[in-house]
Amino acid sequence: MVWLGGVSAERCAAIGALPAAQRPVGVAALSALMAAADPAQVAAALRRAW
Repeated sequence: MVWLGGVSAERCAAIGALPAAQRPVGVAALSALMAAADPAQVAAALRRAW
């Protein structure tokens, strides 16, 4: 698990594109969800990006 500031769908996709041996098991995207007008939509976008 990696917890970094500024996790977005774009950054999540970049992390997910890393070779399996180099990528974390998951990410924590607290601010992206808490600041969103529609957290469910943001969560879905992050999940698709991963």
